[in-house]
Amino acid sequence: MRLSIRQQVETGQLNPDAAKDLHAKVDAIAKEIAEDDPDRAEEQIRKLRDKLSELLRGGKLTAGGYDTLSANVDRIAAELP
Repeated sequence: MRLSIRQQVETGQLNPDAAKDLHAKVDAIAKEIAEDDPDRAEEQIRKLRDKLSELLRGGKLTAGGYDTLSANVDRIAAELP
């Protein structure tokens, strides 16, 4: 997910300042997964989805970037127990 965020920045799909917040949210998800707390991980995933929507609405993330990052979030969510 972190690689995908970086790729979106490098291709101009995502505002570099917004990437920092997304990385923090991804780290929060990873922490909850590592602590074997799927409920909290799902909560963090919801926050990440909300942030992606906010960035799209605010023009800091393109529609293509949104689709790519959302697909990655879907994969993470699908792997939760």
